[in-house]
Amino acid sequence: MKHQIDILFTTHNGARTLPRMLEALSRLSAPKRPVRILAVNNGSTDATASILADWADRLPLVLLQCAEPGKAAAQSSARAYLDGDLIVITDDDILPEADWLVCLEQAADQMPDASVFGGSITPLPIDPVGPWYEASAGFKGDLFAFTLHPRGFVTGADTIFGPNMMLRLDEAVRSLKGPFVLGPSSAVRKGKRVFPLGDESEMIARLEREGVRSMFVPEAQVSHMVRDFQTDLSFMLQRAQNHGRGVAIRALQASRDWPARARMTAGSMLRAAWIWPRIALVDLSRPDARVFGRLYGFNWHLGRAKGAMFGPFGPEDELPAHPKGLAEDRAAL
Repeated sequence: MKHQIDILFTTHNGARTLPRMLEALSRLSAPKRPVRILAVNNGSTDATASILADWADRLPLVLLQCAEPGKAAAQSSARAYLDGDLIVITDDDILPEADWLVCLEQAADQMPDASVFGGSITPLPIDPVGPWYEASAGFKGDLFAFTLHPRGFVTGADTIFGPNMMLRLDEAVRSLKGPFVLGPSSAVRKGKRVFPLGDESEMIARLEREGVRSMFVPEAQVSHMVRDFQTDLSFMLQRAQNHGRGVAIRALQASRDWPARARMTAGSMLRAAWIWPRIALVDLSRPDARVFGRLYGFNWHLGRAKGAMFGPFGPEDELPAHPKGLAEDRAAL
């Protein structure tokens, strides 16, 4: 282990945001520790590889490859290369403030009892936004990773998000080991990227169950680039389903009995059924915050019911089968 900061990020077809992110990294104020950047190309088919190669002589970049699809798998593939005592984990679509690393490093040095650190995240549209973007403002935490909390100890699984987090080396190595069932994947089902969200929450929750403490550092700030497709109503509602599904899976990893699974499924389906009459005849050409809340809630509960019923669950979290069996086709969901 070296007295060093390693920045780890993965990218899949990140050509749209990578140049701006790498430019911002090049302008960071220097912390006391030397900095190294591990960039994992996760099966990109666009100009990502050439962009990273072009920056290799301007930044302390270590270029890695991971063919297995999925952000968690790509991060895990980099475990053997981690060498710094502080590991910053981020995404390929952030714009950090100049003192980002300085603030995180100071927090780590001042608070030896904490091993997980998170900072502020502000959504930043870089394209014209869709008509429902403003109406979705009440859900920007779930949709665009917005987060802001006072400085101090927090439950990191609920307050620290992937674009802006740092761990000490031992915790990073343990948390990135997996196996993971949550988090972004390049897999497409019925034309949609359907996956349960919450990979970093899953990571931090495991550490916190072991007694690891998390700290929020609001002055460590990044902007999270938002592209036009991410503000389309259909994309945002699919993300609501993905988020609800991840919440269910995380909850059931700690309560793996069939009654808990059935209660969660029934509860969310009843809630979705209650909301349905209030959105069935909605005019989607007229964006409205109250209507968006109902649309989001319906899709979130639908995703939560699917997560409780069908998972997917990791090997160590496998739920017992329904006593009468499940005939449903999971692939259809």
